[in-house]
Amino acid sequence: MKNYACFILSTGRCGTQWLTRYLIELLAQHSNTNTEVRHEPLGNQYAPIANAPSAALTTNKDIIEQHLDDIQQFLARGKNYIETGFPCWRHISWFADRLKVPVKVIHLTRHPVYTSVSWLKLNAFVPPFLPHLPEKELFTPFAPGAKLPCYQQNWQQLSPFEKCLYYWGEVHMQALAYQQDGPLNHWLNISYETLFTKQSLNRLTQFLGLTATAGQISASKEYCTENKIDSYGGMIQADVNPEEIFRHPEIIKLANTLGYHELTIDKQTLRAEEQFPFSQ
Repeated sequence: MKNYACFILSTGRCGTQWLTRYLIELLAQHSNTNTEVRHEPLGNQYAPIANAPSAALTTNKDIIEQHLDDIQQFLARGKNYIETGFPCWRHISWFADRLKVPVKVIHLTRHPVYTSVSWLKLNAFVPPFLPHLPEKELFTPFAPGAKLPCYQQNWQQLSPFEKCLYYWGEVHMQALAYQQDGPLNHWLNISYETLFTKQSLNRLTQFLGLTATAGQISASKEYCTENKIDSYGGMIQADVNPEEIFRHPEIIKLANTLGYHELTIDKQTLRAEEQFPFSQ
């Protein structure tokens, strides 16, 4: 196969920082200069609330087109391009339509409760302490092309945790729509819960056409444990009740579809892992 472009499709807060470091180190160990790995090169300039898959350049047109040109220059030099992170999730089909190489997608999932709690560490959807500061809004049911517009009616009554669950649902419903509609023929599903296993890393490296020795793969779990990478983690400021997920049948159905059937999370375990206060 000729060279390719690959995009991680995820909600964020599911191992993409670690995965970026792992891929860069793997390439360095094999002196592979033929693959470019970038983590969130545009960040929020993808503007996923304003830009929809069917109208990808409503906002920040020049910036996004320049990024496309940068990717095309990497590809023209015979390189592969891998973009990790999450903000590009509404531009995957746009890239696939414009790049003249195979576009691969790694759909990275994580349990909805843990993903939502982790986003609260970054104060997602948490009302700011000062009224003149903007709220960190990841997505909204009022956005063009939103998959769950039914959330518009009660949006203002939802807790920050529930809004994070909603965001989780939007990203993964969009992922399933990409899979159904095409033209994405190179697709890999990996969960955060299995990401650091030998089996998943074997699948990942094969999917990307990279080389990893048995020793490098078997050491990945130790590498992850010893080199936890979370440049943006913090203490959660919002009160959280993880049982609120059971108010959202759309999220439960989607979670089951993605293989997450155990949605009741032990509060003590969650408290120890994520360090935050609970509703009583």
